[in-house]
Amino acid sequence: MKSVPELISEIIDGAIATDISVAALLRKCWVVSAQFENDSLTEWVLKELNGYDDWKNLPNYRVINVGAKGFFIGPLSAQINDQPLASLVLDEDHRHFAESVFLRDPVSAYENVKDDGDGRYRVEWPANLVLKYQSSFFEGYALNRAWQEVPAHALRSIAETVRNRVLEFALSMRKEFGDDITEVDEVVNEHIDSVVLSILNPEKADI
Repeated sequence: MKSVPELISEIIDGAIATDISVAALLRKCWVVSAQFENDSLTEWVLKELNGYDDWKNLPNYRVINVGAKGFFIGPLSAQINDQPLASLVLDEDHRHFAESVFLRDPVSAYENVKDDGDGRYRVEWPANLVLKYQSSFFEGYALNRAWQEVPAHALRSIAETVRNRVLEFALSMRKEFGDDITEVDEVVNEHIDSVVLSILNPEKADI
């Protein structure tokens, strides 16, 4: 198995290159975390590789602020399309459906997103949510469907952000320890924990 300094160098070089996938870089970080038995780095890496189960605890770079639009059907075949939906109409627990999109898929799902059509991807509201608020917006008009539009570049930015955070991790390890990383060490693990905190919560970081 390669030494940690060798892996750190490969991670730095790969993060700078354009032909190395983010998933490949994360797997190298996984090897580093395994050698130091560091749970915080392992947890972040695995969530980025496999996706996040809990939308409520996503890193801020995976939350996109975007409103919702709706299609309404009215009397005499009247229609309203692409109507912005006010989030205050919704119950507090549902307002995020008209304010934010929570992107939980593996990072590989966002790395090669193409501009398709107008360069936006739709996140449809659940049918039950549409039914609940069917008559809540305009008198005489029924909400037929609703969605949020996420720009393709916002999806791609997730992978780029993760690439940058991986580079941040590797550079900090090189700066702090150079080639003097050979075995499990409390000081090293404390540093890794601080870097991961910086990755997930930049405002709380102290490195």
